[in-house]
Amino acid sequence: MDVGDADDFASTLASTPGVTIAYADARDGTYVIEWSDGDAQARVRATRRRWTRDELASRADALRAFDGGRAVELAPPVRDDDVRTAVREVCRRLACDGGRWAWSSSHPNVSPLCAWYAEPEPASASEPAFVLTTFEPEPRYTLASCVRHDMGAFAEAHVKSLAAYQIVRAMAHAHEKGFALGGSTRLEDVHVCTLSGGAVGVPFVQLGGIFNSARVRDGRTNDGARRVVVSANVAVRHRIEDRDQEYIRGVTSAWRLGAMSNLDYILALNELAGRGKDRAYYTVVPWVIDFTAPHPFARDGALCGARDLSKTKWRLTKGDAQLDFAYSHTDPPHHISDDCLSELGVCVALARRMPRAILARVVRSNVVAEEYPATLARLYASSPDDAPVDFYVSPDVFTSTHDDMKNLALPPWANECAQTFIKTHREALECASVSERLHEWIDVTFGYATRGRAAVEAKNVMVRAVDASALCASGRVCLFASPHPKRSVSGGKVPRPMTTNAPPSSTMMTVLEPSFKGAQERDLRALGRIIGAIYTGVPCPKRELYDVDGADGLFGNASPMKTPPRAGLFADVDADAATSKAFDAWLLDMPTDTRGVVELLTRDTNPVAASAVRDSVLFSADIRAAAVALGKTRAARGSLAARLMAADESMKAASRTAAVLIMRDIASDITAHVSVPHPRAEDDDTETMRVAMCLASFVETACGRLPRAVIRDALAPILVLALRTPSARLDVDGPTLKRELLHPSALHATRRALGSAEFHRLIVPAIVACLQFKHATSEELRAVIAALADVARAAPLPVTLARIVRALRAALAANRADTRSGAHVVVADALTAVAEALDARVAARHVLRCDDDATAVCEASRVVSHLDGANVPSEPWAWLPPTLSMTADDDDDDDDAIHVDDTHQRMSRVLRRCVDADDAPWRARLSALASWRAHSRSARAMSASADERLIATIGVSSRMSKHHDTVVRVWRASGPGGDAVRGAVVEYAGHERATAAACAFVNSACDAAGDVSRIASCDDDGTVHVWKCLTGERVWQFRDGASGGFTHVLIAEDASLALAGGANASVVAADITAGRVVRSFLCPRSSASAPSGDGVSALSSSPCGRVTYASNRDGYVCAFDTRAPNDERPIFDVKAHDGKISTIVAPSTPSTTMSSRAFITASADMTIALWDARMIAVAAEHKTRYDGRVRTFRGHRSGVDDVALGPNADSVLSVAGTRFGACSLRDDDGSRVVTFTPTSIDVDDEHHAILAPMPPPRIENHASPVLTSSSSSFCALAVLPTSRLFVALRDDGVLRMCH
Repeated sequence: MDVGDADDFASTLASTPGVTIAYADARDGTYVIEWSDGDAQARVRATRRRWTRDELASRADALRAFDGGRAVELAPPVRDDDVRTAVREVCRRLACDGGRWAWSSSHPNVSPLCAWYAEPEPASASEPAFVLTTFEPEPRYTLASCVRHDMGAFAEAHVKSLAAYQIVRAMAHAHEKGFALGGSTRLEDVHVCTLSGGAVGVPFVQLGGIFNSARVRDGRTNDGARRVVVSANVAVRHRIEDRDQEYIRGVTSAWRLGAMSNLDYILALNELAGRGKDRAYYTVVPWVIDFTAPHPFARDGALCGARDLSKTKWRLTKGDAQLDFAYSHTDPPHHISDDCLSELGVCVALARRMPRAILARVVRSNVVAEEYPATLARLYASSPDDAPVDFYVSPDVFTSTHDDMKNLALPPWANECAQTFIKTHREALECASVSERLHEWIDVTFGYATRGRAAVEAKNVMVRAVDASALCASGRVCLFASPHPKRSVSGGKVPRPMTTNAPPSSTMMTVLEPSFKGAQERDLRALGRIIGAIYTGVPCPKRELYDVDGADGLFGNASPMKTPPRAGLFADVDADAATSKAFDAWLLDMPTDTRGVVELLTRDTNPVAASAVRDSVLFSADIRAAAVALGKTRAARGSLAARLMAADESMKAASRTAAVLIMRDIASDITAHVSVPHPRAEDDDTETMRVAMCLASFVETACGRLPRAVIRDALAPILVLALRTPSARLDVDGPTLKRELLHPSALHATRRALGSAEFHRLIVPAIVACLQFKHATSEELRAVIAALADVARAAPLPVTLARIVRALRAALAANRADTRSGAHVVVADALTAVAEALDARVAARHVLRCDDDATAVCEASRVVSHLDGANVPSEPWAWLPPTLSMTADDDDDDDDAIHVDDTHQRMSRVLRRCVDADDAPWRARLSALASWRAHSRSARAMSASADERLIATIGVSSRMSKHHDTVVRVWRASGPGGDAVRGAVVEYAGHERATAAACAFVNSACDAAGDVSRIASCDDDGTVHVWKCLTGERVWQFRDGASGGFTHVLIAEDASLALAGGANASVVAADITAGRVVRSFLCPRSSASAPSGDGVSALSSSPCGRVTYASNRDGYVCAFDTRAPNDERPIFDVKAHDGKISTIVAPSTPSTTMSSRAFITASADMTIALWDARMIAVAAEHKTRYDGRVRTFRGHRSGVDDVALGPNADSVLSVAGTRFGACSLRDDDGSRVVTFTPTSIDVDDEHHAILAPMPPPRIENHASPVLTSSSSSFCALAVLPTSRLFVALRDDGVLRMCH
């Protein structure tokens, strides 16, 4: 094979079975090939460079030392079959399990070398030359694609630092191994990937293009320049790149003055936007005619059938009505779902020349020729995409290479001549009418109308990725921040083209190359530009580019790449336009430490070495450890069990930051495994068992190392998916996923890490759903039953009834006539185990509902016969009615509503319904069950723990001394029974001479069992205390005397910050670890003369904890970003009510009825309001009245004292004086004002529970019976969502449990 001939090399690649050439640039010596064999796919980049004999010898030695013999080396002479065999082997290994990790290099952050060979080039010059061909994986994502389109994957500071550290390690390693790239490293050479190979995961960075780099250390001491042989066209290209800044500066001016053609200018914009020969981001040119006219030009030269260039092709094809409908009915709102030229559009338009394998992969697996447009007019009319550049330059685009697909029919005016069409089509693009309007197409394709309000007005809003943290390979690039200037010349004469389509020349010439040291210095400057791009999200600007005045430069004052939008907290569509960033301004966008390093690398005449940057203080120990851990995970290729073991070992010694990165990195791999039933027939049972055991061990380690939020959002969904996925085979003995994950040690670790509240909400329903004997092995069923018994033993009784007993009884009731399948026996065994785990009398009353001792009926054969028992003894939890464990179906006597013939399917549906139990409407009786006196004199505040185990009250008792105004008491939800004062679990009097004002449980601080263990309280002396809620031992406190005293307190989700509202209208954020105030915000006064007592009257936070809502006594609500610096202006400040706001409530987790940006307010003006923060004007200069209010609830006759959200945030419970109100957020009749009828709840003077004998109404029925009345008013309210109970505190100190 003549390896020096580019055509021969391309032919060899194309003739390899399963291989298609996706991209080829003979001038640059770069070829990208795609290989497919069934579902297996791989992409490989082949690079060819010419070297002298001495240079090749040094490079070959360096390659062998660098790679360690892992790559395939073809020995000369190399034949065509050798190349094909090597290519197939490389692709096959890349496509196998482990993907690109099937190949390894001497460093994890260097893209691996897969194969290489060298052959002499035919003698055509005075100095002999050799061609070195290298093969390495072709990345789907690069740093360039992320910078151009979306840097969401690098949004977090530690991810940026990790990426920068990895690229520095790679560069240092390359230099140490004797390779230097000569400063040619671009953002495109920085490969970005995840462990799974998909878009979701921790970005792992690898440096590519090393093996055919510019210089290799050859041991010579002479640092003088050396001469190498290259082709002439490559040398010319290098010289053009050297003066690239000068070229770019005048390109727009050249086009405006007529010195550059429309096509050449569009191609220049495509190149700057990163568009090229890659199908996913192909070079795009506008369609300028619609092919409906008999000829494109009239006799007077006017263009006929001209396309409207001010509108996108999407808009022209779909129509305004369809785009408006899509924008109004999608979330996030968007008009178009793809780029101006998608990969699908490219394949359809170029189907005649596209390999059949690519058509099957991109368009449709079954290629049917008749489904592709037969004529150019049909292609234009049916496709929402603009034109590939081929329709203006390549006559071959119409000729089909497929036997069953006819040539693309030309318009009649082309006379069936492709050359005629290309010539006339190009003339249409260059005509005066198109030149006058081309700037409008640039605006909607590359310009300001692709973002912000301009995109909305142009119906040009593109859909965003669902996962903002995912890697991005394609999308839009905004090159212009303002409207593009219009061309200043007219006329139909086509300017002389600046580009050439001539084939690459094989002429040889010599150019000067820098010494190895000089090449290293260029690498270091390139490294500085790459690090800066990672931290700023914008490529390093060329300083000369911004010397151009006005719009004469290519971008005017805009950056050549988009600036990531600085989105507001509630912005869904708007984003800041791309802004100009000169070099100094670009540096200012970096952290201080990073800026110093980048300046040393880019500006210093003698830049610091890459190894010095790698070992500098720029990168913390956490980042270094994370990089090493991620590298080890990738080194354990070929087996998920091996990767899990590597991740497990790394996480044990990792910091919290590193542990989070490890979890995010491997999560997608685990998800892909557990989502498929195992073990399958084709699986290796031993490997499946290893994965199960390794996953259980990893879960235990992760639960001890990860923050709770990460466990809830990343690990818990994996566990739920693993438990809910059916087992593929039931004849397996040994470890399985379900059995190992349900082991007591793994369950206890999960409960401890999640907290019992989240454990009961997320994990327990999934465990219950496992009770399906056709989907689980016998060992798994035994593990499920044991796990349910363990949960029942530890959880509060109402939680056990709601999460477990209710579902099991419903399943038995739906199958009470089943005597054949045995499905009811499994559920009955589980119900029996739960009953045995509880107190015998409690089990008899609430689980079995019988008057016998539970131990006498805890047999599967007798459980079914006690489904309808009704005798109620009076023992522990005596105030809790047996009907609490009844399902909604029990209440309505519609157990037979599930009509399924198959008994197992019927039971399966019932069990799976328990997972969605939280979404069922709350059937509130609005009646009291029990009460006790929490404080003998008065009470003022109350809080309930998230696990529904404890209730805290603040009040005054008769025994209090004059130095102690108030105490905080903690009660069990089951009622008095502790060993403290009057049955409380503990009494805290640590506020001493001050008056305690508010308290809140620290729900993220749990004990070894996962139960809430700490509580925070504040007082009017400006002190916040955090103490153990079971012992009263003080853990931490801080004081802010300038606050004027605190009125409210909140604890951040991660327990790192305590937020307190002061009497001087300030909100203070204190670092619990450091014990000091880190941020403070001031609520705007209603007027300049507002009194000092106009303090914070209510305080709440959004589900994510980032936004804090505060209100004052004049009815204003403001929001602060808790991560903003001190004294930052509020996000918004709105007039919400005409009186004092008593309560602000936001959902703990987003729901279908309340998003993460919604909140509820209640006021002394007797109204309750629902708000959407997205509708409130952000940073308004003047206060707005009722801006953002969605609905108003009226009905109370006195000021509303407190409100609480229902179990699934679809209802609101309120209290005003002695009356309660219940409003549904699901009701939406279009009105903004909803009225309801409040009712009263009370108990008799003996404090016995009053059970309502009447059928309970749904909470949607706002009218409820008045039981009794009292002169004392209620002051606080709390809902226990899982238990479907609520607690009310009266100002005379009486606490009531209600349902």
